[in-house]
Amino acid sequence: MNNPLKGRDFITTTDFTKGELDFVLKLAAKLKEMGNPSRSLDILKGKTFLLLFFHPSTRTRMSF
Repeated sequence: MNNPLKGRDFITTTDFTKGELDFVLKLAAKLKEMGNPSRSLDILKGKTFLLLFFHPSTRTRMSF
């Protein structure tokens, strides 16, 4: 699978084309199909993911 997003940061969906967003969703589905959440995925090693919430929310606060 060719990766059109290599080297790019995902800040907002408006920075990407429909095709690129489709690629992200297909990749997410593929990773989910790989299964076991306790298993480390080599494709994600050395990567950092950040969620930033601007509005207070009991649901997001409790998930941390």
